This record gives sequence, C-alpha cells and structure tokens, in this order.
Amino acid sequence: MLNKKHRLYMGLGRQGVKKISFPYFTLKYFEISEEGPRFAFVASKKVDKRAVVRNSVKRKMSKAVEEILEKFSKNKGYILTARKEIITKGQSEISREIKKIISENI
Repeated sequence: MLNKKHRLYMGLGRQGVKKISFPYFTLKYFEISEEGPRFAFVASKKVDKRAVVRNSVKRKMSKAVEEILEKFSKNKGYILTARKEIITKGQSEISREIKKIISENI
C-alpha cells in the first residue's frame, strides 16, 4: 500500500486533466499544489460486483505503482481507473503495463 503522503484525496482541485486510455485501465493526470506525486485507484462495480475482487485489483495497481514511484512527475495527481479486462491479469502483467506506459507517456 502506498504511503499516506502519496495518496490522492478527491477533494483536491483538478484542472487541466489529461486522459490516456489503455487496455487494462485509464490514466488521468493533472497538476496539484501538494508536494510529490499523488495517486488514487478506482475499480467500479462495472469491473466486478464483488468487493473482494475490486480491492484485489486496486492492491495490484498500487503495488505496481509503488515499484516505480520515483519515475512519476512531482506535483502531479494520478487516477488509475481499472477496466474489466484487468481481472484476469496477474501482478507481473499489470506492473509491466504500468512501467511501459510511464516510460512512453509521462
């Protein structure tokens, strides 16, 4: 789980949001006034109706981000929204996808 200083709380203002879609999730990022990169992980009931599965998906995304935390831009907020296709993927596939996305786009 990410440290509290890296968690994004939805009350922060979000202007100039950029959105990138990928097969397993959607990434939104924007400037924030807080120090360091901040993250939020979303898995709606469209992904799966069971809370156990949704929480598992959020934990997998969080762990993948934690591995490459230093590569993210400072003073930016990131929202990773899971898609239904992510359920069948393992931790290594999710980590590889996030690393590829960060190196190419951000």
